[in-house]
Amino acid sequence: MEKCIKARTRQLLEVNEQLEQANEKMKQSESFRIKLLANISHELGTPMTAIKGYAKALKDGIITANAPKYAERIYERSALLQRLIEDLLELTKLETRQIEFQIKDVLIIPYIEQFYLKYEWEANAKQIQFLLDLPVMSDETELVIAHIDPLRMEQVLANLLSNALKFTPANGVIRIALDINALKHLIPVRPLFI
Repeated sequence: MEKCIKARTRQLLEVNEQLEQANEKMKQSESFRIKLLANISHELGTPMTAIKGYAKALKDGIITANAPKYAERIYERSALLQRLIEDLLELTKLETRQIEFQIKDVLIIPYIEQFYLKYEWEANAKQIQFLLDLPVMSDETELVIAHIDPLRMEQVLANLLSNALKFTPANGVIRIALDINALKHLIPVRPLFI
């Protein structure tokens, strides 16, 4: 009887410890959600305020000569809002493990070149010098591949670039540099042999 009580007590203590750990995880998760909501409110509020301000100025006739320029700004801010909302949906999917990664072997230098060309106009529109610094092409570097999800990687890079564009003043410089040796420590990279 005494052995049975000890075994049962040990089981109850283990269950209690598991419940405490689960409770702590729930507290951390709730804290994360509160911070996330505060950040989202801030991130959504900034472009929304700009859109409302530009739209009101156009509506009230305060802006007339540069109306197309301000209409373009409204469009840009609404595109940013859309991107933020999509990011929020993606984050929710990621948190609930509903997201699937499409991992592929990608030639890394052409991938970075394509990314640069896709976003070059945004930097130029803001009068920011946008530079691409790639390794010297050789047989070894030209065919280096990375094992990544190209779409998700572009989302990460686009987010970094968006922040850089946001905080770089006109006539500033944003440089994208690819260091294959450093990259090898972050993601699976290998030469492609034909």
